[in-house]
Amino acid sequence: MRKICFALASVLLSINGFGQKVSWFAGGSAYLDRNLAGSVFAKFNVGFDYQVHKNVSPEVEVNYYFGFLGDKENLNSNNIPVDNLSRYFNAYGIAFVPKITFDDDDKVGSGVFQILPRYSITKIVANGKLITLNELDSKKSTTETFSFTEIQHSLGIGMGFICNLSDKSNDRLAINLYYDGINFGNSISNLKYATNKFSTRDAFGLGINYYFPLGKK
Repeated sequence: MRKICFALASVLLSINGFGQKVSWFAGGSAYLDRNLAGSVFAKFNVGFDYQVHKNVSPEVEVNYYFGFLGDKENLNSNNIPVDNLSRYFNAYGIAFVPKITFDDDDKVGSGVFQILPRYSITKIVANGKLITLNELDSKKSTTETFSFTEIQHSLGIGMGFICNLSDKSNDRLAINLYYDGINFGNSISNLKYATNKFSTRDAFGLGINYYFPLGKK
């Protein structure tokens, strides 16, 4: 995974000569999935697209995800906490997106519908921490940490609108609905002390990307 990201960085540093056909972008998304105990997780992403046709601009995206479950606390017969279990994940990866737009209107403020098929490679690290409490002497409480790591390949799709922001440049703003198909819940389910199976494969996210080209319009 590190080799892939390093290779992508090398490509990014060598594309300045393509002018206005290349645009950098940066953005973020928030995802909600009820199967992950109603938790919200988020993504930050950067990358570039390259216009090969007026309606086709493939993207390469580097992304970072993070999210967590609510703490799970166990009580004794006297309703006194005896332990506390917390779990969270972070992940980074790369996505290849053959972006297709369905209009070529470049008027300022005009919105163009786009569809974003996605193929992702993602390294996921789930972490857990169990604090066992000693009600008689807090100094004797213990903390145990553990983790689980995996790499997932996944297919997803996005769709939304992208609009031009200026008549002097190709700066654009996109608002998209995403289905990434990545199951972060599987990593959390493989942590020590897990008693339930979680899945985020069906999670949907809402995101914003801001595009800024290398050349002027």
